Amino acid sequence: MRDRTVRLLAATLGILAGGAASRGGPPDVGAYNLVWSSPTPLARGAAGSMPIGNGMVGANVWVEEDGDLVLLLSRADAWSETDRLLKLGRIRVHLEPNPFIAARASGGSGAVETAPFRQELNLREGRIDITAGARGAADRGATIRVFVDARSPTVRIEGECAQPTTIVARLESWRRARKDLENDDELRSSWTMHSAPAEVRRELAWESPDVIIPVAGSRAGITWYHRNEHSVVPFTLTRQGLDSIKGSFKDPLLGRTFGGRMGGDGFIPLAGGGAAPDAIATDRPVRSFGVRIVTHGEQTPRAADWLVRLDALDAAEPPATIARERTASWWRAFWDRSWIFVSGDPSPARPHAVPINNHPVRIGADSKNDNVFRGAMRDLEIWSVPLDHEQVAALASAPLYGGTRAPEIPVPWYYWTPRGGRPARGTDPCPVTLKPDGAVEDAAAAPDLASLVFRGGHFVIAPSDAPEFDRGLSVSASLLYLKDLAPARIVDKMTPGGADGFIFDTHPGDALRLIVGDFTLHAEHVLTPDMSGAAQHVAATYDANTGRGALYLNGKRIKEGGPAWSDPAPASRVTQAYALQRYVSACGGRGGDYPIKFNGSIFTVEPAHAEGQRFDPDWRKWGGCFWWQNTRLPYYPMLAAGDLDLMDPLFRFFENALEGSRARARLYYGAEGVYFPETITTFGTYGNGDYGWNRENLASGDISPCPWWQWAWNQSLELSQLMLDYAAYSGDAEFLRGRALPMANATLRYFDSRFARDDNGKFLVTPTQAVETYWHEVVNDAPVVGGLRTVCDQLLALPDSVGAEDERRLWRRVREAAPALPVWEQRGVRMAAPAERFKNQRSNVETPELYPLWPFREYGLGKPGLDLAINAFRARANPSTVGWTQDGIFAARLGLAEDARANLLARTRNSHPNFRFPATWGPNFDWLPDQCHGGNLMSGLQQMLLQCDPVTGEIRLLPAWPREWNVSFKLHAPGRTTVECEYRDGKVQRLTVSPETRRGDIRFPSGD
Repeated sequence: MRDRTVRLLAATLGILAGGAASRGGPPDVGAYNLVWSSPTPLARGAAGSMPIGNGMVGANVWVEEDGDLVLLLSRADAWSETDRLLKLGRIRVHLEPNPFIAARASGGSGAVETAPFRQELNLREGRIDITAGARGAADRGATIRVFVDARSPTVRIEGECAQPTTIVARLESWRRARKDLENDDELRSSWTMHSAPAEVRRELAWESPDVIIPVAGSRAGITWYHRNEHSVVPFTLTRQGLDSIKGSFKDPLLGRTFGGRMGGDGFIPLAGGGAAPDAIATDRPVRSFGVRIVTHGEQTPRAADWLVRLDALDAAEPPATIARERTASWWRAFWDRSWIFVSGDPSPARPHAVPINNHPVRIGADSKNDNVFRGAMRDLEIWSVPLDHEQVAALASAPLYGGTRAPEIPVPWYYWTPRGGRPARGTDPCPVTLKPDGAVEDAAAAPDLASLVFRGGHFVIAPSDAPEFDRGLSVSASLLYLKDLAPARIVDKMTPGGADGFIFDTHPGDALRLIVGDFTLHAEHVLTPDMSGAAQHVAATYDANTGRGALYLNGKRIKEGGPAWSDPAPASRVTQAYALQRYVSACGGRGGDYPIKFNGSIFTVEPAHAEGQRFDPDWRKWGGCFWWQNTRLPYYPMLAAGDLDLMDPLFRFFENALEGSRARARLYYGAEGVYFPETITTFGTYGNGDYGWNRENLASGDISPCPWWQWAWNQSLELSQLMLDYAAYSGDAEFLRGRALPMANATLRYFDSRFARDDNGKFLVTPTQAVETYWHEVVNDAPVVGGLRTVCDQLLALPDSVGAEDERRLWRRVREAAPALPVWEQRGVRMAAPAERFKNQRSNVETPELYPLWPFREYGLGKPGLDLAINAFRARANPSTVGWTQDGIFAARLGLAEDARANLLARTRNSHPNFRFPATWGPNFDWLPDQCHGGNLMSGLQQMLLQCDPVTGEIRLLPAWPREWNVSFKLHAPGRTTVECEYRDGKVQRLTVSPETRRGDIRFPSGD
């Protein structure tokens, strides 16, 4: 019956018959190559770079406007003495004569005219191609290729020049002397040692200088390395009361050495200056060249041992043609194993479109009727287009009511027509009307001219009357009687705390602020109090084509900002965002024993480009520790993408911490099994600042100095589920038995041995908390309850041949003890709750009541309690579209296509305007490029297209997909299954399921 139903549904949807016979080729990811036609201004530096990497080794690559090619090198295992993830160094390549420069200005100004330029990120072959100049009459052109060998830890720079050229490649290291981390803001880039007392800093919070060695002989070049001759690990173990079990913890820092060797055929160390050479140069002008940078990271007893290993790696390097082809082959296979190509999302001609929502336009208050404007407002006008500087200046000099407007100022969408006065435009009043709400007056005298007067109320324009603002917006008004400079909305069409519309206000009181989606422009301390009788004209503009905005006071532009780059827009912003984030994950996701760093991966740069901190490229916000809530997010989308080979570093990292964590659970809490701290060092402990520098009267297992997550226990449950999902997707029985089951068993034993049962035999999980949001009086938090149920159900659904009998008894015992999903009633509506019992006091912006929906699978389409989860989603306290917040995934899992689409579009606009690479998300809550944000973006899009349940075997097709968007995708499902689909014009045009036997498990959208 089920097979017959599926066939009937397939026929109704217009699916082509047949399996493999209907297969189409993958769309070309090359259509989304990044192409830049200008070099990077010197002041922008690494903010104008493209990332490239092979999973372990990475580089930020850019060409400066003076013609130098620059690479900022990194490795995923370059951990310092203080547990900071450092860069390897910076490489600067100079060509002379310089093909990037067409001419230099005379008079010593230093200005240059750049030659024709093109820098392209070739996604399909994992390479950056740069062309400088032209091979025409000037005969000064050059072509350069940069890639990281997919099968060795080597960066390659290859070039061909139109005329003989001298090549100089220089190592730039900022670690030339011992570095003492005395500034606590800088020390936070360790996190393991943040806020350490002065005596501890002096003893441990320092890093040694790099060593640079010129190398002669047949493989001449420059070798450099950083070596840790001390480590914070022994101190940390003692500090956290772990000396009795210290043998269970490994020290990954002591003796760790990382660096590289730069050389190439025809290159020799560049002499001069008295100091050891730090550069290589061609021994004569050449028409072609190749620079090879072999990197290595390893713990060794002596530096000499590391050098021997580096020699061996360098000697084993193949010719450049082989390295280039095997790298291209790896990337071609990567792109062919899955893809998502969307069309129909907002026009690329308007890449910075104003978000659309269903809120009315409010004049004088926000969407919760707070932040009220008190005073008078006249000459209010709103346009659905951006005005230019001259037009805004004309507005300030020619009042709307009683004045004459220049014809070049377009007619606004809304303009206030005073009651009892002549129309402000033409012969008719504005067709859009204001609706009073509360204590307001329309057309009151103030003092001589008619105005809108606000005494605690506001005005409303119905959402049905509002345009889409697809070209941008402008707001203009004259403000009077601002005696109280409190935060006050002038115009508002946004969810409070969200990024789904626009705001023009005076926050925090004496300022002007414009917010459009994720874009914010703020001019502080510009308004003055007590302006009786003297209006101040304020205006704001936003251009959806460029993403630039401006603020004006009395006709003068006082602040402007927006994207610094004018590179061409892609055909689909959603497709580009997904492809580039997947690319970045692959570039930084094969890091041996270390997962992707959520706060920037290996592609962080100097923080001055983001928030202005004056630190070197080794600095990153939130430091070197791994927060589980963040670290997991790049890994969930790897399942559906088929990128299972990128997941092993995550599993290996926590497996390496398993022995120490198991011993700590016994020592601290007398429990068996394992738990992992929310924030974990590279060696498995708490960060010392989180554990607390003042431990007076605290037991060793009391983590109360860090209430944000002291009793959070969901980490190992999520990890166990992710490992079980990996086994389900890969079909790897050895992984299941040898790695996933031991992790799941250790996790369940912790709960089984740590927590009491109630009279009905159900767990009383306390002390606990609902992630970082609810801390107090919590019992049976929703993330733990959902995790216990989902993990046990997935284990018990395995064949009887999997798992010993004592293991299966453990699974059944814990499942029977798992409490019911918590539910509560709010304002007469029953909905999913954050916990069974808790003090309703929020400390963060998570939505823990929906963790049983995702990452766990207790709620969902076709499952009981869907209405409870939907009600909780609608009532969530902190809607969000950025960082680690999961609203887009929640919406997709609930089948709410419009909510999922709005969240997805907002996420694609989250790229930092100072950075040229479009997938430089954030910094949001963390740092940039924000891998939490990118991972959530990928998962949200995947969940809109395909939702899979390893227990039931169901595969839901297009469960939350907008009907007006077209899409072509290939994604993976459990059971080594792939689903390839083309959806166009509201119908599935082609569907291929492999193996064909899984076609019967496809569930189509309801109503189709």
